[in-house]
Amino acid sequence: MDLLRNILQVICDQANSHLNNIDHRSDDWVVLTSTVDHDGSLNQYTRSKIVMGVYNITREARETGPFHQPLPAFHPAMPSALAR
Repeated sequence: MDLLRNILQVICDQANSHLNNIDHRSDDWVVLTSTVDHDGSLNQYTRSKIVMGVYNITREARETGPFHQPLPAFHPAMPSALAR
């Protein structure tokens, strides 16, 4: 999760840098946080900002399954135009 957070923070910093070049403001344009506080109230820090957040990230227990298998060259349910 730390790697994902670091990558998102870099994207957030790059977006802030770009937006500040277009229109400078004293606080951040983009923040990496939640729009809701732990008590369920709106996060006032996010007012008038672009909010980046990650929700429902889970680690899959195994790396095999229907989503990890390569797709066949032709599938009977696939329209013939897409199979070419």
